[in-house]
Order: sequence, then C-alpha cells, then structure tokens
Amino acid sequence: MVSAILGILDLNPVNAILSGFAVCLAVLPERRFACLPLPPGSVDVSILRLFAWMTVLMISVILIVPTLQNFRYLAPVYGPMYFLGGIGLWVLVQIVARWLQGFPYHAFAVVTAVAVLAGVISQYRHFEQVYVTRGANDLSIKMVLDTRN
Repeated sequence: MVSAILGILDLNPVNAILSGFAVCLAVLPERRFACLPLPPGSVDVSILRLFAWMTVLMISVILIVPTLQNFRYLAPVYGPMYFLGGIGLWVLVQIVARWLQGFPYHAFAVVTAVAVLAGVISQYRHFEQVYVTRGANDLSIKMVLDTRN
C-alpha cells in the first residue's frame, strides 16, 4: 500500500500534493469554505466534493486490492486528480492574491504559470524517458518504482 502511494507521488508529486489540498478543501463545512478568499460562486462545492470523493474512492479500492495495484487501473483517476490539482493551485493563488496587490501579484502569477509549464514539460520528458525510450515492461507499482533508479 505504501509503495502504491509512493508510485502516485513519483509520477507527479506536485499534482498529488495539490490534489490532496483540494480534497482537504472538499471536506470543509460550507461555512468554512465560504471564509476562503474566493470570488463568490466561483467554486461549486458539490462538484468539488464529487470529484474529491470519486478520486479518493477509486484510489482506495486500488490500494486495498493488491492485484489492482497497476497504473493502468488508475488511468480513470488521472483526469479528476488533475482537475483537483488545478483547483488546489487556483485556491492557493487566490489566497496569495489577497495578500499581494498590483505588480507583486502579477509577478507571482507569471512565476506560477512558468513553474506549472516547466513542471508539465519536465513530467512529459520523464514519461518519455521512462516509458517510451526504455519501454517499461508493465505499469505495475513495482515497475514504476524500479524505474526511478
């Protein structure tokens, strides 16, 4: 089970952390969620909760059943995970926007956009190197963790 979590973190650690943050936001009560510095009506909490629980449930089932610990079975989770990661990043940027005004906020937004783009390029190159060039035999957790070396 721990190796499966390490595998998810190895594939894209930034998105895994941002998705975890969004899942934490999804469990906030309505009144706490309303206290966040977000534009009114910008996040439909019910949709956020749907994606969060769907992702958590699918990952939990895969972690509980050892024969399913293969990244091919996790493929349906990637879409909601990236959606949640985007929501998590957006909420963090909105929180920072409250403290920064004018030029510092715009500079922060540009730096964040460049960092996201650099992360996307880096992860794609990692994918090409490990799974296309070397040709990983299978996408089982063990094989993915073995390719880190």
